[in-house]
Amino acid sequence: MRPWRLEFRLCPVLWSAASPGLYGRHRRENLADVARRRKNPVRTAIQSVSEQQRAPLCLSWAEVKGKNQASAHRIGGKAGSLLWLVHHGFPVPEWSALTGAFWQRFLEQSGLKADAEGLLQGLPDSSAGRGEMDADQLRKLERFRRRIQRQAWSPALLAEFHQVVQPLLKNGPIAVRSSGALEDMDQASFAGQYETILNVESFGEAVRAVARCWASAFQPGVLTYARDKGLPLAKMEMAVLLQRMVQAKSAGVLFSVNPMSGRDDEVLIEACRGLGDSLVTGTVDPSRYLYHWRGDNQTGKVQSLENGSSENPILSGQQVKTLAQIAVSIQAQRGRPVDVEWAWDHNGLWILQSRPITRIHFGGIEGEWTTADLKDGGVSSGACTPLMASLYQEVFNDSLPAYLDGVGLTAPKKEEQPWMRVFAGRPYWNVGYTKQRLQRLPGFHERRFDQDLGIAIPYSGEGRCTPTTPFNLARGLMVLARMKKSFRKRLAKNPAMAPGFNRQIQHFERLALPYLPDRDLAAETLSILQRLHPRIEKEYFYTIYDNSNAQTLFQEKLNQLYRKGGDESAPKQETLELLGGLENLSHLRPLHEEISLARNLKRNAAVMSWWRRNDDEALYRQWQNGEWFPGRARLEDYLQAYRHLAAHTLELQCPRWEEDPRPVFASLRRRLFNSVPEDPANSENRRQFLQKRAFHFRQAHCNKRIAALPPVLRNYWRRSFRKSLETTRDLLWWREEMRSLSTRVYYQIRRFCLEFGRRQVQNGILNRAEDVFFLNRASLCQWLRSGKTPYSLDRKLQLNQLYYRGFQEFAYPDEIGKRFDPSTTGQDQIQMPDSSAATMEGIAGSPGQCEGTARVISSLEQASRIQNGDILVTRFTDPGWTTYFSHLAGVITETGGVLSHAAVIARECGFPAVLALKDATHRIPDGARIQLDGGSGTVRVLEEQAA
Repeated sequence: MRPWRLEFRLCPVLWSAASPGLYGRHRRENLADVARRRKNPVRTAIQSVSEQQRAPLCLSWAEVKGKNQASAHRIGGKAGSLLWLVHHGFPVPEWSALTGAFWQRFLEQSGLKADAEGLLQGLPDSSAGRGEMDADQLRKLERFRRRIQRQAWSPALLAEFHQVVQPLLKNGPIAVRSSGALEDMDQASFAGQYETILNVESFGEAVRAVARCWASAFQPGVLTYARDKGLPLAKMEMAVLLQRMVQAKSAGVLFSVNPMSGRDDEVLIEACRGLGDSLVTGTVDPSRYLYHWRGDNQTGKVQSLENGSSENPILSGQQVKTLAQIAVSIQAQRGRPVDVEWAWDHNGLWILQSRPITRIHFGGIEGEWTTADLKDGGVSSGACTPLMASLYQEVFNDSLPAYLDGVGLTAPKKEEQPWMRVFAGRPYWNVGYTKQRLQRLPGFHERRFDQDLGIAIPYSGEGRCTPTTPFNLARGLMVLARMKKSFRKRLAKNPAMAPGFNRQIQHFERLALPYLPDRDLAAETLSILQRLHPRIEKEYFYTIYDNSNAQTLFQEKLNQLYRKGGDESAPKQETLELLGGLENLSHLRPLHEEISLARNLKRNAAVMSWWRRNDDEALYRQWQNGEWFPGRARLEDYLQAYRHLAAHTLELQCPRWEEDPRPVFASLRRRLFNSVPEDPANSENRRQFLQKRAFHFRQAHCNKRIAALPPVLRNYWRRSFRKSLETTRDLLWWREEMRSLSTRVYYQIRRFCLEFGRRQVQNGILNRAEDVFFLNRASLCQWLRSGKTPYSLDRKLQLNQLYYRGFQEFAYPDEIGKRFDPSTTGQDQIQMPDSSAATMEGIAGSPGQCEGTARVISSLEQASRIQNGDILVTRFTDPGWTTYFSHLAGVITETGGVLSHAAVIARECGFPAVLALKDATHRIPDGARIQLDGGSGTVRVLEEQAA
C-alpha cells in the first residue's frame, strides 16, 4: 500500500464569544437545525469556514490521507500513532482529531484556563513524594471535571468541530478517545487512564463525549500516574481522537514481544468476541494465542470458555498468523516492541491503536544474563547483525568455559545453556554460569562481583558468598596457582603470536578484491571466517579473562597490604593510579597522531585559511575526486594507517574510515578551529605526565608500606607485590593491543563479505550487498564452501532483518532473566538510585576532580555537540568515542567497570571518570553545571541550566 502524505490544514478562528447553553438545551439536535431555528451566527460560521484565516485546531480524515506526517502538531500520542500507521500503509479506520490548540481555545473562551493552571500547580509534584491526594484536592478535581462537562462551547468551536465530525457520523457511530500529549510514550503509556466513549451517534453526543475526554485529564489516577512517572503536569495537553466504530466480529490486543515471559520472537494475542472494550476493562476473560513468528508456528493457545470453544474458536489459525505478521511489521517499522489494539469485521483487519510496550517481564527466560563489558566493547551497544552476533557467540561459547576449566573452575553440574545468547537483538553472556563456577572459590562475594562489573543487584544483603573452609581453601590455592601460570603463559604467548597475526592480516589487506576470481574470493573469505578470526578472537578473549583475574588478585593483594598497616582496605584512587600511566596504548595512537597532524596544519596560516573556507562536505568532495588540497598527503597517510577504524567497529554495517573519512574530517576540523586555551598536544602531554607521576608516587607509597613490614615478610612482599602489579599492567596493555588486532580482522571480514555480496547482487541473488550480514557464520560459510545458494535464503534474510530492525530503537535492559524480574523474585524492584539525591555515586573509574558543563549524549551520532571542557554523560562508550576524549574534562557512563574501555582510556588521557552511575542520562540535566570526583566515584549537580 502506498504511504499517504499527511499534514494539517488550518481551521478558522471565528470569534471568541461564548454561546451559553447552545448544545445544553438542544442535546440531540443537529447543529444546522439549531442554527436555522435560532437564526444566530453559527450557520454563517459554518459557511464561511473556508474563507477565514485558519489555525491548527482540527485535523480531518481528508487531511490525514492527503498530507505529510511531518506537519503533525499537538494531536497527542494516540492520534500521532494512528497518523504514523496511516503514513506507513497499515489498515486504520477513518478518523479525525481535535488538537491541543482546540482544548486550549476552549479553556480560554470558557474562562477555565486560569483555574486549570491553579489546580495543577496546587498538586504535589514527583519530588514531593508519593502520598495520596487529600480530600480537599479530590473535591476540587471533581468540581472542575463537572465544570468542563457543563461548560457551553462557542459557536466558533462548534463550527470547527462540526467540520471534522459530521463526515464521520454520516457513515455510522464513532468512538471518541483521548489523545494526551504525554500519552503512549516509551516510558509512560497512560493505558486505561483516560476516557473512551463508544457508539457515539449524533453531534450532540459527540460534543458531550469530547467534554468527558477533556475532563478525564483531571482524574486523580491520571495525575498520580503522571506525577509518579516524573512527568510535568503543566504539559498534559489534551487532544481528542474521533474514530469510525468498527462493528467487530472479534477484537483484542496483541504484543509483538511476549511481555510476561520476555521471549522476543513470540507474539501474544488476546481476543474476545465483539468489541474489545470488554477485554480492556477486564469484564471478560480473553482467549490467548502465542505465535512464534521466526519459526512460523503457533506455540500455544488458551481458549476462554466464555468466548469460544475448540469447535468454534474466536480466531482461526490464519487470523492468528496474520495478526502476528502485522505485529512484527509494526515493530520493525517502529524499531521497538509494541502493543496493538485490533478489530476484525466483515471487511477484514483494522488497527485501532499502537503504542510502545513500556514494561517487559523476563520470568520466562532461564538463567542470569548481562551485557556488562559488551556495550563498552561495542558488540552490544546497539542491535547486532546475525553474522556479527554469531562470530562473537561461537568464540565466547568455546573460550570462557575452556578458560575456566583450565584454571580449575570446573562446572559443579551439567551446563545445558550456552554461555552467550542474543536477546532483543543484542548478545548477552551467562553471568549465572560464571557465578556458579566462581562460587567454588573461598571468599567469593557476589555483591562485590556485581558492583565491579556494574551489574544490577536484584537481591538484598551480600548475595551469594563462599565461606573459607579447609576444602575450599585447598581448591582456592590450586586455582590461584593455575591462574598465575595462565598469566605467565599469556604474557609469553601474546608477544610471540602478534607478529604472525599481523603478517596474516597484511596478506588479506594486500589482496585487490575486485580482481579475485569467484573461487579465490570464496576461499579467502572462508579462511578469514574459519581460521584467522577464531584464532585471534580467542586469544583476545583469553587475554581479557586473564586481565580481569589479574586485576582482582592485585586488588586483593593491595587490600592485604593496607590491612597489615591497620587500614580496612586500599583507597579507590590508589588502585586507579597504579593501573594508569601506560605507554603507547593502541587505541590512543590514532588520537595522538591526529593531534600531531592538527599541530602541523596550524603552523601554516595559508593552510589554515584554506581549511577554514572549506567545510566537511567540500573537503569530502575533493577527497573523492582525487583533488589536491593542503595537508592531503599527511591525511592520506593517517587514513591509510587507521583505515580499519569506524564509529562502531563491531557493527559490520558501519562504513570504515577508508570508505567514509568524514568523521575524521569533522574531528580534525574541530581540533583546528575550536577555541582551546593551550596547544592540544601540550595539554595531552601534560595529562600523560601527571598520570605517570601519579603512578610512580603511588608505587613509591606502596613500597614505603612494604618497608614498614617485619623483616621476615619484607622481601616476599616486595617481590610478590611488584610481580602482581607488573603482571596486571602488562595484561591490561596487551588487552588493548589484542583488541586492535581484532578490530583489523573485523575490517577484513567486512571487506570480503561485502565483495561477495556485491557479486551476488550482480547474479540477481541478493538485493543489497549488505544482506550477507544477515546470515549467521555457519550459513554464510556453507554458501561459500558449496557455491550453492542456501535453502530458503529470502525467507531467512527477511526474518533476520525484521528481528534486527525491531529492536534498533529499543531501550533494552542491561540484565535479563528470572532473577532480574521482580514478579518472580518477590522483591518490589531491582535496586534503583534515588533520583532526588544531591550526590550521585557510581564506580570510580579514573582519578581526579573536575567541574564543568554536563553534555548528555545518547549516541555517538550526537557527539558533534561536545565542546572543549565538557563532561560527557552517556550510557556507554566504545572505541569509536576515543577521538572525542581529548576534548573532555571528564566522563560519566551508566555502565562499565574499572577495566572497561572508558576507564582505561580516561586514565591514560588523564581526566576523571565515573562509571556505572545508573540512569545518569536521565538524572543529570543536559547543560547543567556539575562536579565530578573520579577517585571516589561521586557526582554533584551544582546548577541546572539550559544546554
